Amino acid sequence: MSIEEICQIAQIEPSDENKEIIEKYTKHIIAWITSDEFKQNWANKPFPPLINPAVMDYAGSDASHAWALNLPLPKYYDFVVFGAHASGLHSAIPAFLYLCGCGWRTMYIREMEGQKDEHKGNKGNYIRMYDELVLAKQLKDRGDIKYSFLQLSDLCLDKDGVKFFSLVDASKALHVVKDPLEIIKSHSACPHRLEKLGFKDSDESVPLGVFLDTDPKEFAKNHIFYSSPNVKDWVIERPKMPDINSAESWIMNGAQNFHNALMFALLKGSLKAVKLKQTNDFIGDKCFDTMKEVAEFLGIDAPKEQDRWLFEKRVSDYKHFLPLRVYANDEMSVFDGSNARKISFDKSAYYMDEVSKEVVENSVEFIISTAFSDLSARASDQDISELFELGDDVMRVFIRLKDAIKLLKNPNLLQKAKKYIKMLTNEIKEQAKIENTKKFKASDLLEYLEKHPKIAFDLKEILEQDLSVLRANKPEIIDGWQTYQDFLKLCEKLQKEQKDIELKPMMSNLSVCLALMDSRLVKSV
Repeated sequence: MSIEEICQIAQIEPSDENKEIIEKYTKHIIAWITSDEFKQNWANKPFPPLINPAVMDYAGSDASHAWALNLPLPKYYDFVVFGAHASGLHSAIPAFLYLCGCGWRTMYIREMEGQKDEHKGNKGNYIRMYDELVLAKQLKDRGDIKYSFLQLSDLCLDKDGVKFFSLVDASKALHVVKDPLEIIKSHSACPHRLEKLGFKDSDESVPLGVFLDTDPKEFAKNHIFYSSPNVKDWVIERPKMPDINSAESWIMNGAQNFHNALMFALLKGSLKAVKLKQTNDFIGDKCFDTMKEVAEFLGIDAPKEQDRWLFEKRVSDYKHFLPLRVYANDEMSVFDGSNARKISFDKSAYYMDEVSKEVVENSVEFIISTAFSDLSARASDQDISELFELGDDVMRVFIRLKDAIKLLKNPNLLQKAKKYIKMLTNEIKEQAKIENTKKFKASDLLEYLEKHPKIAFDLKEILEQDLSVLRANKPEIIDGWQTYQDFLKLCEKLQKEQKDIELKPMMSNLSVCLALMDSRLVKSV
C-alpha cells in the first residue's frame, strides 16, 4: 500500500510533511488499517486514525505527528464545555467548576496577535492542547488536580476546522447559552488588560505583576481599558470608557460569537449527552442548585454547602484585575506616596523602570486572586490568605512552595507584603466598583441598532442561523429572552420604515465559517 493510498484513506493532504511522518510509521499503519477493528469501528470516521488510539502512548509522542496521523486529542479531560464568549465561559462557569474540583481547563483559542506561530490555527490548537492535556494527566496522577475539562468558545477559521473538531470527544458536554443581544452588550463594554510584565531590551516576560513600591491606586486606575473604533490603536491609547459603536465589530466576530449551531454541527460525530443551561441559571441564589445538577451530570464534586455564599457572588467583578502577582524582595521599600516606581507599557506588556528578570526571579511571588481561581483547585498552590487583610472576602493570596520556603526564612518581608497587599486589594476593590458603573443597558444597544438598520438586519440574519438548533429543540428559551424579543420587534419596525431601501443580503457568520472550513462533514445545519 502506497503512502498516497494511506493519505486517501485518512482524508489527509499528501503534503511532503505528512508523507514524511507517515513513512516513519508505515508498518504499524498498514497493520492497523487492514485490521477488522479498524474496518468495523474507525474506517467510516471522517478522519480515521492511522494508529490504534487504544495503544497510543500520548505522553511519549510528538503532537505534530499525532495530528498528521489523525489521532484524537488525548482523552485526559473529563468533559467538554462549549458556547459563545460573554456567556459566562470565561468567568462564572469555570469559576464554579473550579469550586467543584476542576483544577485544569484547556481552551481552544482563536487566532490572536502575539500567539506563537506553532500554536496558530486549528493544527496549532491541536498541538498546544495535546501538550496541555498530557500535562493535565501528570497533574492528576500526582494528585495536584482532580478533574480537567476542555473549553470550546472560539473558532479558528481555516481549512483544518472540521478535522480538529472530529478529533474531539464531546460525548459528555455542558452547553451554555445566553440572550445574544446581552452577549453583544457585554462585549461592547468588556474591559481589557495587558497580561505580561516585560523587560526593556529583552524579549522575555513574566506573568503580570507589581512591586512593593508600585503606586497601587495609580495602577488600579490605569489598569483597565476598553475597545473603541474611534481611536487609532485602543491598546496603546487605552480608552477609559466603553464605546457602544464597538458593537458592530462584535456582531461580525464569528471567531468569538454566534457559532452555537456550527459547534453542534462540528461536534455531532461525538455528541451524546449534552446538558443545556442558560447563563442566568448561574446567577445569584439559583447558582448553587444549578451547580449541584451540573456536577451530578458531569461526574465531579458536588458544591459544598459552606461555599453556598460564593456561588451567590458575582464572579466577574475582579476578572480583569486579578490574578496579579506581587513581586517582593528585601531591596524594595513599601510604597509610601513618594517612592512610586514608574510604569510604562506597549502593545504587549507593562514595563517598570530598573527592573530586570533577575530581580523578579529573586523575589517572592505572591499571587493575588480570588476563591474562584483555578489556583483554589490545585494542591500545589498554597492558600495563605489568612495571613493578610484583604479588600474583599472573595479575594485570596496564593504562594508556590519554593516561595513559601523563602518567606519562612524572612518574616520581615512578609510584614512588608502584608502592608502593601492590604493597600493594593483595597484600591482594586474601589476601582472595580467604578468600572462596573460603565456597563451599558439593553436600551443603549437597541438605540444603537435603531440608528444603524443595516447592522440590525445583518444581526437578525446571523441569529436566524446561530439559534437554529436551539429553536428546534428548546424554543421556550428563546421566547424568554426579553432583549432578543425587543430586538425582533425593533426589526419589524425598521422593516416598515426601510421598505423603500434595498437591503442587500449578507453572507452570515455561519456561511463564512463553513466557506473557510473543509465542508465535507458539515454540509447543513
